[in-house]
Amino acid sequence: MVGWSGVVRGMRRGLRASETVVERVGRSRLPESWEGLELQGLQSDHMLEAEWDRERGWGRPLIRPYQKIQVPPSAAVLHSAAGVFEGMRARRGDDRRLRLFRPMANMERLLASAKRAGLGQAHWDPEQLYRSLCQLLWVDQAWVPDGQEGSVYIRPFLIGTEQDLLPPTAPLQRLRLYIVLLPTRGSLADQFRTTGLQRWASPQFQRTAGGGSAKMGAHYALYFQVRRLAEERGA
Repeated sequence: MVGWSGVVRGMRRGLRASETVVERVGRSRLPESWEGLELQGLQSDHMLEAEWDRERGWGRPLIRPYQKIQVPPSAAVLHSAAGVFEGMRARRGDDRRLRLFRPMANMERLLASAKRAGLGQAHWDPEQLYRSLCQLLWVDQAWVPDGQEGSVYIRPFLIGTEQDLLPPTAPLQRLRLYIVLLPTRGSLADQFRTTGLQRWASPQFQRTAGGGSAKMGAHYALYFQVRRLAEERGA
């Protein structure tokens, strides 16, 4: 688990990209060729993890091999949907360098979503999170497929890991931040066109569900039912 360093009693540490620890995989899962490869369900070799504790603040960010995450069965994210996320992409330019579109806007929106979801106690500097993301992209840069349609989808997310079966009556004491990378082709618009979600809608379903513009997992889980109904109607 991610550790803490240099904690002064009564002071909470901020998220510090300069303290990121890198633990590399022993053997990469990188495909020999992207040609004709099915990318759905494929993740890069590494992920980023950082833990926040109410008493100590942020632990050191850790870039580690992609793996299952461990949370208690009574974690708040499982019972109170205490979690928010963000989504963005990195693509290669003609010079082979990776580029992101307005990444700071995504970093700031993740923090805004956390505050709206009652998880803003784990405040962080969006610039520090962006720098940590850049380190992860540098480690796994080979996972960006070649070609104009190739990109890597970036999913930062924050979850409540405190054990609490009931809706919390006080700010959560323990949170965990992750970033994972998924190689992709095409655009999100292309992917939605293949599902038919744009061709059928009902006023019975609303995305916001009281959370406004915050990107909460509880909002998007409702799409499973919407998608099933759309498929039944041939959309």
